[in-house]
Amino acid sequence: MDLLRLVQPYRIAGSRAAAAWRVVRLISEQSPRSQLLWLEHMRCRPGPVRSGQKIAEPPAVAPKGSASPRSPAFLTLPFLFARVVHWVVVVYRRALIGLTLAAAVIVGTGCGATHLTPAASGAATARIGAPAPDLSLLLLDGGTEELARERGKVVLLNFWATWCIPCREEMPELQRLADDLRGEQFTLLTIDLQEDSAAIEAFRQDLGLRLPVLLDEDGGVTRSYGVRGLPATFLIDQHGELRQQRLGPLVKSEAETPWSRAWIANQVRTFL
Repeated sequence: MDLLRLVQPYRIAGSRAAAAWRVVRLISEQSPRSQLLWLEHMRCRPGPVRSGQKIAEPPAVAPKGSASPRSPAFLTLPFLFARVVHWVVVVYRRALIGLTLAAAVIVGTGCGATHLTPAASGAATARIGAPAPDLSLLLLDGGTEELARERGKVVLLNFWATWCIPCREEMPELQRLADDLRGEQFTLLTIDLQEDSAAIEAFRQDLGLRLPVLLDEDGGVTRSYGVRGLPATFLIDQHGELRQQRLGPLVKSEAETPWSRAWIANQVRTFL
């Protein structure tokens, strides 16, 4: 692209201010490399351009170590505008990249996205329409909990951790869901991923939770359900068949919105 010839019609027409704005608009449409070449030419040209004057070719590169000639033309209005546009473009691009990286960090941290070791070969894995993988885990309050013991009830399993921000936000909603379905053939079990009892108990007291907490100390149950990020929720019917799964937090909305509290309650009552 011959950038200088492309710019020339705008440099020789109209008032100085109008020409400056045309130059700004034109330069802003060029590639970053073309912008830099044009700005370098503007910095080094020997004098102001007047109406009707031809654009001088860029001066030859001075030998290494020699001084580059400069003149008051360095501060002409077109150059200042072009310089401002150049730095606006640079700052905008860097800010856009920074916001993209920040969003990625926030999403990764907030959602608790974490890579887990795949389940061992031959181990049961969770699939919609298939029997849910069995589990037997210690309870935070003592004793053990087995999924097979809940046969005949609809069971909701929620995988979480105290460091997961969406988990913290949805826990009160899960507690309200359990309260809504109290007296029904329904059990809500929360499964904490590899954390110590003291941290879990402090978390539960801070939010005023009464939900049972199962301790997945080695992460084996979490892997068997194919969980790759927290929170994750699974709905199991009375016959032990996995019917629904949600990889992500619950939705705060009306009953018709999938994975809202009211929607889950309706699903549970449908299975009963």
